[in-house]
Amino acid sequence: MSVEIASNLASQYVRDGSVWEPADAGFRAWTFDTLSIVSTLTLTSGRIEMARVRIPPQAAGTITGVVTNVGVAGATLTAGQNLMALYTTSGTRLGITASQEANWTSTGVKQIAFTAPATNVPAGDYFIAFLSNGTTPISPSRGINLVTHNGLLTTPLSSLRALRSTGTSNTDLAASINIASVMSATGTPIWAALY
Repeated sequence: MSVEIASNLASQYVRDGSVWEPADAGFRAWTFDTLSIVSTLTLTSGRIEMARVRIPPQAAGTITGVVTNVGVAGATLTAGQNLMALYTTSGTRLGITASQEANWTSTGVKQIAFTAPATNVPAGDYFIAFLSNGTTPISPSRGINLVTHNGLLTTPLSSLRALRSTGTSNTDLAASINIASVMSATGTPIWAALY
């Protein structure tokens, strides 16, 4: 997307104040409003979970990191294998956190910086990825289970709101993920935000 198009989109965006938005909580984008959190999702060790996030035009630019809420702490987490990352819908990683094995052994809101900020990120749809490995992986906050996988029984997978890897032996969030071949639809969106 060109700078001119992004600028035009941003100038056309008008907030009417009737809906809580990520900026109201100090975020650039979120997977869904925090009022829609209903429970936690116990992650499976070695399985990548992805939650779709939409960056609005006025929040495009540099993304410094990610926020999540750990509802149930992890235990005996594997060093170097507890990560979050930001991906394009085509599977290219834009930012990744350091491993969170120490940070995720307690509950609460976790604001986690990327090892290097994601710069020049245009408005659009992305995925926030979670990977937790250990005896007891974390359980982040989640939204309501959607009976028909995100309300859509469509492909491509990159258009859905929640995905998970088909395998459970992942130890890293790679620089590129082939979403069509290694991810599958899930009806359980995880809450996360970008700052």
